[in-house]
Amino acid sequence: MLSEQEKRDRQIAREIEGSSRLANGDGPLTKRERRRASKRKYEANNRERIWARRREKLALDESLRERRREASRKYKAKQRALKAMTPEQRERELHRRQQARWAKANPDCIADAQRKWREKQDPELFRKYDAKRYALHAEKIKARKLAYYYANRERIKAKRRAQS
Repeated sequence: MLSEQEKRDRQIAREIEGSSRLANGDGPLTKRERRRASKRKYEANNRERIWARRREKLALDESLRERRREASRKYKAKQRALKAMTPEQRERELHRRQQARWAKANPDCIADAQRKWREKQDPELFRKYDAKRYALHAEKIKARKLAYYYANRERIKAKRRAQS
């Protein structure tokens, strides 16, 4: 059991400790003080996180910002051009863009079509490519050419005379 003097001494020591703790901001905290400190710390961390994110956004690579600005300019120009077009032109342009999107999404189909087109540019390859059609319909093709010639004989001869 503590004497009155000791009790008083301890009380004074607690008060001194409390005042020094308040002055220095350290030492054991009460439950309420801990709760408040935790809340303040959370809010400070949250603020710091928000500002860090904003700083990151502001410090984006300049070239990236420039690319974004360029893309935005192009997009706005496209939209202005679309508004200035007649409805028919607009429809054609939208269709062209849709085809371009499809082509981007299906590169293998495009490659196949390009290969076929290249083969058709070279007559020898084209004949090989379309050999079956030529083989099956050679007589029909010849007959069609002759029929066209006989139907337009006068015009064809006049054109030849004019050339020579």
